[in-house]
Amino acid sequence: GAKRAYFSLLRKNRFGTLASDSVDTTPAGSSYVTKIPNGKYKIEAQAPDGNRGPLAVWHLQKGAVDGLNVRWHIGDYDSCISPGCDFYITSLGSGKYKIEAQAPDGNRGPLAVWHLQ
Repeated sequence: GAKRAYFSLLRKNRFGTLASDSVDTTPAGSSYVTKIPNGKYKIEAQAPDGNRGPLAVWHLQKGAVDGLNVRWHIGDYDSCISPGCDFYITSLGSGKYKIEAQAPDGNRGPLAVWHLQ
């Protein structure tokens, strides 16, 4: 079977960066990246049944800790607990991008993909 990739928020960039500005996490392969105010982006995924929702860093509102999971938030962007659905995307050149999230205390950390091997 296919392997699953799990995303986690890290305070330090120990595992590199994602190589795309769009995260394909759904069986249907539908993902959307939309710029929102203040240099932030929302990343949404669409399920095969058509339901669309944002990706969220679970429990980010409680502070910056290693290993927070990124999950599909059932609901719309406005119902997501801030700042969990806000992402910062930075081009690293050569078609590579860094995706980060920022905790309420200002700590910003990149997303990392676990269990790819």
